[in-house]
Formats: sequence, C-alpha cells, structure tokens
Amino acid sequence: MLRHEIHHIGQLSIWARELNLQPVSANLIGRGL
Repeated sequence: MLRHEIHHIGQLSIWARELNLQPVSANLIGRGL
C-alpha cells in the first residue's frame, strides 16, 4: 500500500505542477468539480 500512496502523491505533485503552469486549465477543472 505504501508504494501506491507514494505513487499517488507523486502523481498529484505532477498535476499540481502542470496546473501551476496552466492556471486557466486549473480554473476550468475547478468549475467542473
């Protein structure tokens, strides 16, 4: 389970990095949620 958690956190960090580079997309995703 630990590996899965680490992988999940890594994926979230990658998404956060991409969203920081694309604030417009982040805003659209926020509306979708």
